[in-house]
Amino acid sequence: MQPEVCLELLIWGHALGLKVGLETSGCRPIPEGFDRVFLDIKTSLESWLYNSYTQDNKAFDNVVQNLERLDPNVTEIRYVVHESDPPIIDPFSPIIDMGFSIRLLKGDQTSQDYFTNFQNSVISDLNLKLEKGVLKKTLDEAARLQKSISHLKEIECATGRY
Repeated sequence: MQPEVCLELLIWGHALGLKVGLETSGCRPIPEGFDRVFLDIKTSLESWLYNSYTQDNKAFDNVVQNLERLDPNVTEIRYVVHESDPPIIDPFSPIIDMGFSIRLLKGDQTSQDYFTNFQNSVISDLNLKLEKGVLKKTLDEAARLQKSISHLKEIECATGRY
């Protein structure tokens, strides 16, 4: 991402009365002021794994800082499921704990069966953590988690594709 160009597009877009969004990996600091942000996480939010996966020693810190600054109401967190990727360990709990919902997207070379199994596994894992109280326990936070789980299910029902 080129922050100067990004900021200029943001200013001009708003000057023209447009809503301005940004699609990003979040590996660089995100300028404030976007009306919508689509952040594509790459793997579990563990420093060593994220930096290794992106081959960028600042990627993890920047993603975490961006997540801490972003508003969950105008941010969509995306994760592209690739059959060729190594299995990830619980990439979503920290993000859901921060109030974000997650959209799973099917990678180009990923079979529908693999994607469906992955999606069902994520939904089961989140439901189990909610029931056992592993995730945050307040009613608002439980409702947010349930919204994220529902969101994962709605994608399949509403679009039939990912």
